[in-house]
Amino acid sequence: MRLRWARLAQMVRWLLALILLTAALAACQTEEATPSAKFPVGSRVRFVGDTESIILYIDCGSVINKIAGVANMDDAAVTLDRKYCDGRWWYQVQVPALKDEDWKGIGWAAEENLKAK
Repeated sequence: MRLRWARLAQMVRWLLALILLTAALAACQTEEATPSAKFPVGSRVRFVGDTESIILYIDCGSVINKIAGVANMDDAAVTLDRKYCDGRWWYQVQVPALKDEDWKGIGWAAEENLKAK
C-alpha cells in the first residue's frame, strides 16, 4: 500500500511539472510570431494620432496601467527601449520638452502613436 501511494505521489509531481512547463511555454512568444518593430532603440520619433495628445504609461501595455504623463502631437522623442506586449510593440521614450525637476519625460507609447522624425 505504501508503494502505491509513493507511485501516486510521484505521478502527481510529474503531472504538475508537465502542466507548469506547458504553461511556461505557452506564455513564451517566439521571434517568428512577433512582428518586426519599426524603430530601433535610439531612434528619433514624433507623436502622431487622431487626438491632440498621447498618454505615456509607466510600463508597456494599456490594461490597468498607470499614466506617466501626456505628450502633445508632433512632440519629439527618443526611443530608449522597446517591448512586445498586448499584441503590439511599445516603446519607452523620452520627451525632452516634457522633462522637468519632477519627471524625466520618460514613458511608454504604442508603436502606432509614433512616426520617424
